[in-house]
Order: sequence, then structure tokens, then C-alpha cells
Amino acid sequence: MTKNKIKILLPLLFLLLASLLILFIKTNPGKHSDVKSSKARQKTIKESAQSNLIRQDSVNSGSSIKIRHKKARPAQFSLSNISIASGNFSKSGSSPAESVAVPQLENIPSHIIDSISTSIEIHLNNYLPCKEGFKVSAAHAGITSSNLLVSIDTCNTVLVSRKDKFWYGTDTLKFIAAANDAHKVLLQALILVKPFFNPPELANIPDQIIREGEKFSSINLNRYVLNNEENHKITWSCNGSNHIEIHIDSTGIAAISLPNEDWTGNDTVTFTATNSNNYSTSVMVVLKVESISLFARQPVKPVVNVLTTAANDILSLITSPLDWDSTDFFIYPSIVIGTYLFMIGDQPIHNWISHYGTAREIPIMKFGTFYGQSTTTQVSALSLFSLGLLFDNKEATQIGLEIYESYFIANNITSIIKRIFGRDRPYENNGPYYFNPFPQRNNPINSFPSGHSTLAFSLSSVLAAHTNKVWLKAIIFTPAVITAVSRVYHNVHWFSDVAMGGVIGYMIGNYLVARHNGSTNDHVHIEFDDYGRFGIKINF
Repeated sequence: MTKNKIKILLPLLFLLLASLLILFIKTNPGKHSDVKSSKARQKTIKESAQSNLIRQDSVNSGSSIKIRHKKARPAQFSLSNISIASGNFSKSGSSPAESVAVPQLENIPSHIIDSISTSIEIHLNNYLPCKEGFKVSAAHAGITSSNLLVSIDTCNTVLVSRKDKFWYGTDTLKFIAAANDAHKVLLQALILVKPFFNPPELANIPDQIIREGEKFSSINLNRYVLNNEENHKITWSCNGSNHIEIHIDSTGIAAISLPNEDWTGNDTVTFTATNSNNYSTSVMVVLKVESISLFARQPVKPVVNVLTTAANDILSLITSPLDWDSTDFFIYPSIVIGTYLFMIGDQPIHNWISHYGTAREIPIMKFGTFYGQSTTTQVSALSLFSLGLLFDNKEATQIGLEIYESYFIANNITSIIKRIFGRDRPYENNGPYYFNPFPQRNNPINSFPSGHSTLAFSLSSVLAAHTNKVWLKAIIFTPAVITAVSRVYHNVHWFSDVAMGGVIGYMIGNYLVARHNGSTNDHVHIEFDDYGRFGIKINF
């Protein structure tokens, strides 16, 4: 073998040995690691045994031993950004690796805000994992919920309170706690909010007591809710009505109706208001119908009312001078003076009419005599009163009563004045100044004042007082003027007779209408109650 061949074979031999060594190592890879693992296990067992001996000695001696790791540093938790039910959390100043770290989830037991409470407290420290070497520090953070108010103090205590006392339901609160080693804990709690106990506050609804034949007034129930900001959310109901029927509409108006027109008695009804939180408050109302006596029943009551009204009208007319003002003290003396001046002209006017003669009958004068008769006034009053009742026209009924009342008062006043003066009529030919005071009763020769003129003007005055149209008033007074002229034309009255009769009728008719319209004061007032008891009221 030559040296050249040896030089070639030696490298090949070393290459072969290296290949065999590599192959051997690959086929036995765990031998070296097993040795290291075995040594590690022996070291761990040794340390465990030493630890057990130390703990045993500690128990036996009653002393406590603290083991500190020199390389471990205390880590602190802090409550970071908090959101509700959204799951978006971030930590300001954290590294990208920390911001994407998945936190450990810890569910806090559900908490309830009951119907009376307004807030609750959650102590977060009770729900954070207590790991050895870690200490939870105070956090400074606060959040608000769409439905709840949430705040956190320095002791990691969360205060949860109602934002709106009328809201109730569930909401989920989420918190995140992060340690310095980037370990994070996600805390979440379900908050159940029950409806707040806030029943409607009601005022007392007045009782209603009516008499037989009358009707109950409707009740606006919402007016009796004191905390009325929630009126639109309140629903009403009623119970306890055994006889009376009650219907409540959507606006809270309670309509009350009787079982029949003749029913009397009482019911105690309970009205209940319920708000949107399903809390309710009730209030009781007494509805009573009292029976009335025969004295107050139809048709006795209208007759009593008419008679009472007539009596009060007469008393008011008698006491009216107590209300006279300066104008009245000028008008009434002027009437007396004017009547005296008319008496001076009675004879010339009589002579002028006699020159044309009174034997000729003129139809218009005959109509004037008819318009001033008692029958005309009484028929007019009865017709208007009956039509008013038939067609339920209160104004016509009132006019009919006023015509008859004016007729009754004016006719009696005229009769009294006739007897006081006892003046002869023109056809007696004793002149206009012949007076025979207080003659025999119903003496037909009594001339002053004219009864036909009084009744004609009282009728026209009542009718004209119910209209404001001047032209219509002129038409209504035309028959009364014709009546006055006819009495002089027929030679049965002096001119001063018809003038005074017209003034009396006019004043009484207008006074009664004004009084019934509330334009006068009553100094003396009499009345009867539904049981026939008489009462009188004097006001000066």
C-alpha cells in the first residue's frame, strides 16, 4: 500500500467513525435527559421532605414561620376601565401583549335591589383570587349605566343605585382587575332591580249626597292624584257598588248613574288607582240619594216655587226704595209731578176728543180695549207657560210666569190706588178734580189710574224686556199705546189716568224681569225647604 492510498483512506475512516457516532446518539436521545430528570426529581423530593419537617416542627412548637422568596416582588391589582354588558376593556399604559391578554373570568353572585331599597353595595375584594404573594390594592374608578348609577370607592366597594325609580329590570355590570404581572381578572355581576314601591298618593274624594230626582255629578278622578306627574300612566277601577252604576273612561272620568229614577239609598264605592309599577292605592266615596217628602214632589214643588218666587218679588218690590240712588230719587218724584201736570191738561184733552164725538167705533180702538183686558194677559201667560213645558223651552216658561206675576202685582197695586183716590170718571161730568177717597168696594167709578193701561203696559214690558232689538220693542209697545189712547177716546179715563197706569205697568214688568235675571238685591227673602219648613232671611 502506498503512502497516497493511506492518505486517501484515513479521511474516509474518520468520516465513517463520525457517522457511526452521530447515528448512535440519535438512536439513544433520552439517556442524557433521563439523568438530568432523575437528579431534578431527587432534588424536589429532598426539598419536599425538608418542607414537611419544617411545617411539622412549626406545629409542634406553636410558632409561625414565613417563607420569603428573594426573587418574588409583591403584585398589585387595580380596577381599570369598566363597561356594562359591552365587553370592551382596556388598560391605559399597558403593553400590547397585556392589552390582548384574555382575563380570567369570575362571576359575582347576582344582587337584588328590592322594592324598598334604592341602592346596594358590592365588595369586589371578596371575589378576587387570593394568590400567595399578591395583594389587592385600592382602585380609583367610576362608571355609569344606562339604567343604574355606579360608583367605586378606594376600598373597591361598588355602590349601585337606581337612576330612575320607575325603571325596573336587569342589568349586567363588568369590572376588570389587573396585576403588575399582566394577570387580569374579569368580574361580572347580574343586577336585578325590582319595581320601586311608589304607590299613587290620593286625596280624599268628596262624598255626594243628592235628593230624589237629582243626578250625581261626574268625577274627574285624576284631579285627586297628588303625585300627578304619572297621571297618564294610572289606570282606575272601582268596586263595592251594589246598586249605582259607575263607568270610568280612558281619561279617568267616572260617570255615575242610578238604577232607576225612584231609587233611594246609598252605596260606598272604592276607587282604586294603579300605576305603571303595578302598585295601587284606594279611596272610598259615599254616594247617597235621599228621599223627599210629598211637599217637594211634582206637581207640588213647582207650585210652591212659583208662590215663593211671587212672594219674594213682592217683598223685593216693597223694599226696593232701600236701594235707590240719586237717579231714582230724581225719577220717582218726577213721575208724581208729571202726573199732576197731566191732570192740569186732562180737561182740555177731554174737550178736544169730545169735539169729534165718541159714538163712532173705530176697530183699532176696539183692539186697544181688548189688549188691556185681564183675559188677554192671563191667556198670554198660560199659553207661553204651556208651550214652554210642552217643548221644554225654559225661556218661554219663564216669560209666561213673569207675565202672570206682573199682571197679579200690577192689577192689585192699581186696585189699591183706585180706592185711595176714588177719582170720578170723565163721563160723570164732575170734572178732573173730583175725588172721593176710600169709596165703597169695587166702585166702578174709580178712575185713577187706568187698569187697562196698567195691564197692557205690564204685558208689553215683560215681552220687550226679553229682546234687545229696538224695532221689535217698538212693535211690542204699540198695542199698549193703542190701549191707553182707546181708554181716553171712549171717555172712560182721563189722560192722567192712562199715563199713571202705563208707568205702573212698565215699571213692574221691567223690575220683575230684572230681578229674575239677578240684577236686584233682596233685603227680605223667604223660602220653603223640601219638607215644608218655612224660613225667612233679612239682609240690610
